[in-house]
Amino acid sequence: FKFKDGQAVDEEVGIDHEYDALLWTAPEHLDNIKEERSKEGDVYSYGIILQEIITRGSPYSMYENLSAKEILDRVKKCSNPRFRPVVPEDYGHPEYHDLMSQCWEEAPTSRPRFDEIMKALKKLNGGKNINIVDNMIKMMEKYTDHLEELVAERTKQLEDEKAKTDELLYRMLPRTVAEQLKHGEAVSAETFDMVTIFFSDIVGFTKLAAESTPMQVVDLLNDLYTCFDQIVDQHHVYKVETIGDAYMVVSGLPERNGNRHAGEIARMSLDLLSATTTFVVRHKKEYRIQLRIGIHSGSCVAGVVGFKNAALLLVW
Repeated sequence: FKFKDGQAVDEEVGIDHEYDALLWTAPEHLDNIKEERSKEGDVYSYGIILQEIITRGSPYSMYENLSAKEILDRVKKCSNPRFRPVVPEDYGHPEYHDLMSQCWEEAPTSRPRFDEIMKALKKLNGGKNINIVDNMIKMMEKYTDHLEELVAERTKQLEDEKAKTDELLYRMLPRTVAEQLKHGEAVSAETFDMVTIFFSDIVGFTKLAAESTPMQVVDLLNDLYTCFDQIVDQHHVYKVETIGDAYMVVSGLPERNGNRHAGEIARMSLDLLSATTTFVVRHKKEYRIQLRIGIHSGSCVAGVVGFKNAALLLVW
């Protein structure tokens, strides 16, 4: 049996192609590639094929910096340790590794016979009869199934991370604006004929902050705005921003809602006032928050300003 027997050298491919075709050849046949191959040499070649199947790569693919000629020169040297493909231990069953290693033995007589290889494969297959080709196919199918599971897992992780990123973006900008930015579209300023804007701040906040530590102030605002945000979500409004103790909300943009904007803001305002009556300041439990609210209806221009940390700007 000869590999590439009778095939003429393709001059356009070059001399490297000749060496590539010999990567399956046993060391004892490399000195005289024209002589008849032996059964022991075929066993060696089968061991190289096993490496291809397990690594899903070409022969000696792990030696990326070596040419085919350099690889063959090292194989022919019969050095100690011998030069052979390196297959990570977590690739395939350990007994496959042993079988490959036996097929690559330097001494031809130390290599297993094909009937012994068949017995080893049968044992690995749970005692079922299976030919060499079927065994290769099953290994490839198993790898493919594992690869599909791995791709599905990575895809889900990517989708989960994308969903988290989108959720963060939607918290910073209106959803319609965020979608435009995601698609690389320019967001133009837009005029809204009638909207209602809500402002609020905390009565006596400057004095309260002076009597508190910076961490206590942060905890206070975080608790209060978390409470406010839950109420905002129940109305057809959009939270624009918070600056210190100032809280700004608008209705009627970015989604127009006809004449509902004033009513939505008014109902939200009453709910916020109601929430402050039961709100507890963690570090001053006896303190009662008083909210000062301002509401205005009229025309407004909204647009996204800036490139880094882009924000929605309202001008009315």
